[in-house]
Amino acid sequence: MNIPGVRLLVPLALLGGMAGASAVFPPAACQIGPVSSSVMTYQVPTGARGTLNFRVRCPAGQTYVVRLSTPEGPLLGANAALRFLGAGQSEAVMSLTDLPADLTVSGERDFSLSLRAEPGQWKLVGGTYRTNLEIGTEPLAPPL
Repeated sequence: MNIPGVRLLVPLALLGGMAGASAVFPPAACQIGPVSSSVMTYQVPTGARGTLNFRVRCPAGQTYVVRLSTPEGPLLGANAALRFLGAGQSEAVMSLTDLPADLTVSGERDFSLSLRAEPGQWKLVGGTYRTNLEIGTEPLAPPL
């Protein structure tokens, strides 16, 4: 059974080297972008698959770690869960299926992460589902 018009979107908030950063925090040393994600159409029997792609550029001579999070907290582990909210109380569950254990950057690094919405989510209604994903960086402390 197909659910007509169910689309899963990933609006992104980028942290790190972006213009207009809050005056409370100094500008981050890394730049994040370009960022792209595929729009996925969900079908109950097969679910949906897509990708999240982004590039991180950091100054040479320092190692940084990339942090991914949603309003619910940080995304950790090989199958980090994401909750997508739709109209009313409708909710879709998705995961980043290949979140690498090594999220460090020295210089420049491209990330291509797989997104998967599990099949069998029968309670989805038609419409657009969204989640907020933050991508940020912080310096990795040098070993003592």
